Amino acid sequence: MAQSAAATTIPYNAEFAGLPAVIDTFCDNLRAFYTSPLTRDVRQDRWHIVELCTYKKERNSQHEFLVAKAEGPVNPNEQDESEGKNTSNVFLRIERMSSAQNLLQILVNDALDRVKMTHVPTTKSTDYLVDTLRFSKGSFPTLPQLVVFVRTVSEAHPRYNLVSWNCYWFADTVGEVLRQRYLPTAQANSSTTSCVPVEEQKEAAGPRKGYWKGVPVVKHDKELVTEILHAFEKRWEEFNEQVDVAARNIQG
Repeated sequence: MAQSAAATTIPYNAEFAGLPAVIDTFCDNLRAFYTSPLTRDVRQDRWHIVELCTYKKERNSQHEFLVAKAEGPVNPNEQDESEGKNTSNVFLRIERMSSAQNLLQILVNDALDRVKMTHVPTTKSTDYLVDTLRFSKGSFPTLPQLVVFVRTVSEAHPRYNLVSWNCYWFADTVGEVLRQRYLPTAQANSSTTSCVPVEEQKEAAGPRKGYWKGVPVVKHDKELVTEILHAFEKRWEEFNEQVDVAARNIQG
């Protein structure tokens, strides 16, 4: 389905306005974007996800976070570099943080599940790439599908728990639901990836996904992953119903 002339004049990165933001806010912003009279003709697959990488910080908490590589319209500010290309890339850092304000709250508190847009996977040379999930052409998750997926995982356990519902669980669960939803087209742990750290990729003996100081920590729950996959289908249907209703109201 071709886009209208008005849609082609929308800034190439308009969908990411308002970032950084918590996942709930970003999801609501996207729904508003697709229902606004100015942007309702923009296709939901204008930006799609080609890779999902998991990074681990080398020191201290060994925090784990996700970086989704999104592919979309050409950035007009990079005309010289993108000559001959019809797409460009941005990266979405997706992570679970604690909202604790003091040591008394550190064990259990509200989770801060947030998204930030960047133009490089990571700026820290101490961040290790520990896992890659690559999606096949023709079956890429769209940007709103990714965001609804992440929101569904967030809603499954909206409270942060230092020993269970932490950054490790969040990153692993998001990766697993996407892996299962898009198998067999998704390829995991590829030996090559464009989602790389600032420095050369670290040696294989570096930190491992799901481990803290060499000790295995909580990962995704298989039964919960199945529940999240079912919940996503309902959430995704609701998202599109709200977009359709808003579009009919505008037209009527």
